[in-house]
Parts: sequence; C-alpha cells; structure tokens
Amino acid sequence: MLLTNQAMSKVPDIMRLINIEGWAISVADRLKRGEPIEDARVEVKSKWLDPIQAARRIAAHANSAGGEPILWIIGVDDANGAVVGADKEELSAWWPAVQSEFNELSPSMTDLNVPYGGKTIVALLFDTDRAPFVVRNPKFGQPGSGSVSQEVPWREGTTTRSATRSDLLRLLLPLEDLPVVTILGMYLLANKHDQTTLRWRLEAKIYIALRRRGEIVIPFHMCSATADIGDSRRHVTFNQVFLQPYPRPVSGTPGEPGSHTVRYSPTEIIVATAGMAFFGGDRTTGQREFGENIGDPAHVRINLFQAHDSKAIILQQTIKSFPGPTEAARWGTWGTPVN
Repeated sequence: MLLTNQAMSKVPDIMRLINIEGWAISVADRLKRGEPIEDARVEVKSKWLDPIQAARRIAAHANSAGGEPILWIIGVDDANGAVVGADKEELSAWWPAVQSEFNELSPSMTDLNVPYGGKTIVALLFDTDRAPFVVRNPKFGQPGSGSVSQEVPWREGTTTRSATRSDLLRLLLPLEDLPVVTILGMYLLANKHDQTTLRWRLEAKIYIALRRRGEIVIPFHMCSATADIGDSRRHVTFNQVFLQPYPRPVSGTPGEPGSHTVRYSPTEIIVATAGMAFFGGDRTTGQREFGENIGDPAHVRINLFQAHDSKAIILQQTIKSFPGPTEAARWGTWGTPVN
C-alpha cells in the first residue's frame, strides 16, 4: 500500500481504510455482474489517465460533489466489467504530475491497493471539502487559444465542462449557510445482550448555531453515525438515529416543551437561531467481530444534513473507554447514558 504524506493526515477525517476498500470492492462487484454503478461519486478507469486530462476530470468531479468524498478506481474496465488491474508503481509519478496542473490547491488524496480476483486495483479517495478547485489551461499561450489561463471545471453526468455562475453559486453558498455545530459531550455504550450479540448506544450533546436568522430542519433519515473501535476493522454503523431538544422533554412526547428554540417530531428536528440538542443512535451487532477486550479508544463520526442540502455537517470525536459495572465496554466525556 502506498499512502502519500498529504493523504495520511486525512484518513481519520474522510473515511477509514476498511470503508474505502469495501466501497471499491462493491463497485467492482456490481460492474462484474453487469450492473450500473448508480453513484455519482465514483469514477472507474481501466488505466492511468494522462495527467493533464486527469487533473481536469478530478477537479470537475470534486467541484460538483457537494463536499462529499469521491472515489476513483484504477484497473477496472467499466465497459465490460473486467478487472484488468493497475500498476501501483505508476502512482508515485502520476499523482505529482496531476497536482502540478492545479492552481494553488489540489484535493487531498488517500490511495489504497485493493486485491480483487487475483489482481490489484487502486482506489483513490479524494476529499472535496476545499472546493472550488482550479486547473490551468494547457493550451494557454498557444496560437488561437485565447486569453483564458485557468478554468474551474464542472462535471455534469459523465461529461466535463466549465463551471457556470449558477454552478459556482451552488458550490459556494452552502458553505456560508452551514450552521456551526459543537460537541459538548459524547457517550458510547456496548451492552452484552446475550452470548453472541452486543447492543450499542451512542449519545452526544451538541450545540447548533445558525449563521443567519431563521430556522433549519434536520431530517433523521438523512443523518448517520459510525464508530471505529481501536481500528477500522471493528466498525459500528448505527442504523437508528434521532435528535431531540436538550434538555429532553420529561415524557418524551414530541412537541412537549423542552427548549425555547428547538422543537422536534418523530421524523425531524427544527432549530431556530441557536439551541442545544441531543443526538442518539442505536445498533445491535455480533460480539465475535469485536473480541473480548473492546476497550480501545473509539473514533466517532456523526453526519448531519439540513433538508434540501447535500453538504454534510460533520462531527468527529475520539473518546476513551472507562470501566463500567456491567457493560462490555463504555466510552465517554459526558454524564451517564439514558436508558
């Protein structure tokens, strides 16, 4: 595996290595079965592109991704679903050449060699949250090439074009509209349900402050949370997440006053100007995959989305474990979990 120095610092922030590998394998599986990828964040190539061409396409893909990570897979022929493999040694010369085509800043990249069907494919995960990305015009200065020296590329479907004013507005305005969310405390609990299963509970106390007057709506179905215990091989994805005002209503009845600026229903939370909220998540997993001693630090990531917005509000915190009286393990920086 080759991991660039720039990429190493981004791995905990974007996506764990095991998730990158799983994503790449699932894409290769779909193509091998003749199924469409159906994910605008994925690009598949059978070989390394010319660096000038690659830079423009990567910039276009990153600019239109709405802040979400994008995945490029080298070594798979998407036309017939064949895994042809990629020469991993080429990356060390290819990526610096690609970066040289960018103006000031290129997307941070994490690279991973993925064994598949007796061959090796290369997964490239790009962080897009510092868009817009600008590339140089390789024809600038040549006869008849015009006076444009740089370009902001944009991806539309499978084509690449120059960004329009409306594209740039969609790209830049959400950055200003995202509320500021602060973690005030977090708690993670693993209970032994029986001899083979664990019941997980994640709780976080957060403060949400809007950048301008008004209200925001955060639908529960758009939110997600994960926890990596020690390393990315011991991974929990919470399949039931919700938010409530804090302090929480005593009876737990939606609509009961608990905050003057935060209210909720069974499907979403609504914040006016600013307020404190409670995030919760639940999941049941097997015990074997976590082992007997699961008291390593937990890296927790929470993704919140406003309604009608594709850019995630990302919350991350690493929390240490501490002894619990009956649980398999507990982690936290705040209080006692609510049963």
